[in-house]
Amino acid sequence: MVEPTPESASAVTTPYSTRKLTAGLMLGVGVHAMEGFSVYTALPALTVEMNARPLYGAVITIYLLGSLVGLVWAGVRADTHGLGGTLRVGLLAAATGLLGATLAQRIELLLLFRVFQGFGGGALTTVIYAAVHQAYPRERWAQTLAFLSLAWGVSAVAMPGLLGLIVDHLHWRYVFALGLPIVALAGWLTLPPLATLAAERAQRHTVSPEVGVDAGVGAEPGADTDGGPRRTRRLVTAVTVVVLGALVGLHGALLPGVPAALALVLPAVGGAAVIGGLAVLWPPGVFRLRGVLPASVGVKTLACGLFFGAEAHLPLALTDVHQRGSAFVGLVLTVAAMAWSSAAFVQARLLPRFGPSRITLFGVLAIAFAVLGLNALVDPTASPFLALPLWAVAAAGMGFVYNTVSDSALAATCDGESGATGTALGISDSVGAAFGAGLASALLNTAPSMAEGLTRGWCALLLLAFPMLLGASRLGGPTAATAKDEPATVVA
Repeated sequence: MVEPTPESASAVTTPYSTRKLTAGLMLGVGVHAMEGFSVYTALPALTVEMNARPLYGAVITIYLLGSLVGLVWAGVRADTHGLGGTLRVGLLAAATGLLGATLAQRIELLLLFRVFQGFGGGALTTVIYAAVHQAYPRERWAQTLAFLSLAWGVSAVAMPGLLGLIVDHLHWRYVFALGLPIVALAGWLTLPPLATLAAERAQRHTVSPEVGVDAGVGAEPGADTDGGPRRTRRLVTAVTVVVLGALVGLHGALLPGVPAALALVLPAVGGAAVIGGLAVLWPPGVFRLRGVLPASVGVKTLACGLFFGAEAHLPLALTDVHQRGSAFVGLVLTVAAMAWSSAAFVQARLLPRFGPSRITLFGVLAIAFAVLGLNALVDPTASPFLALPLWAVAAAGMGFVYNTVSDSALAATCDGESGATGTALGISDSVGAAFGAGLASALLNTAPSMAEGLTRGWCALLLLAFPMLLGASRLGGPTAATAKDEPATVVA
């Protein structure tokens, strides 16, 4: 890969512009978070009203598939045509999906509009990472990522309860409708600074006729316009392979009439297809954790697998083993969300001093320690309140790991490839979480008891910590986090 250039951190540094852009990006995170939280609170009521309980899981899955397509499309679009136009399409798709879901009278239409929501959410994720890379000076990336984590944490704390009240006292349709003004406000705050940034970047580079300026949004210098269609076809094929491989690997063996021998082969075939597709979607070297960018993406994927895979089954231990209600589960997850957000700001202050390798190593050990401690909860005589400090420690570890590797990935990105890096980082979330939850679920389903199944799943997930430690060691020391770019251009 070409070495990152100083221009990869051209900045909107006027305080007004920076604050406005940061607020808009935080709302963008809120949009994506809300589209995830909204469906969980509205899903029971809407499936009953539409007589579609068998499609309960499809409402969630279809969003994830749309998100994957949006992530990849936005990465290509952002690197060839700039961020502003890409963001407009993503916001329009999200708004279309929210409005359609609000008005849909049939489950088939609602599923269609969930695809739009997922596409928009995926596109927003890519643009947010790319905007951090392009619009802020290097030394402010960690702080900006911490604010984005805060936006997600606030959403995780406030939205489930608020949206639950809306469903109980108004109607589930208002849950989707509430997202529309948030989408509009995010666009109003974010698009003007991105247009200013694009104009400033266009002045510093000779823009070829093929690249041009897309409605005030400067395309990235060095964009691969000649190979664009070929690259797009290649990525579309890879996305298709990943989606089909995941479906075959996770659900193929559950289809009625599948022979036992074939049921054993299908997960391996699906897994191989997913790995092959990801090899195209991710930077070269991710599976070997070689290089800062590949190691960052790989560690982020494994961290999401370890953390979210363990978290997916924590409620089972609390409700089935300890007979605790949903309110207690919500308390545990709320405390964890607060710990994650708080740790992200601590990480931003410590990163220049200790460097990405040490910060990531510390976070990985914290997550592993907490997941190991969860095994105590399979004993009915243990106190369920152990879950509160244990999962807060795990979430704090994620606050250190998640933002550190994101910062390192952006630092290793050269000008003109921020969209591709945003895509890789976004995909790592979905792939890691799906892998971790799927692995733990498979071990739980084949165990003779709930307690043994939980133990098997959590112990298997702990194995992910070893390659994470290897990848963390390749992220570099303090100089990797403190190297500053040339003075940023001030944008009015």
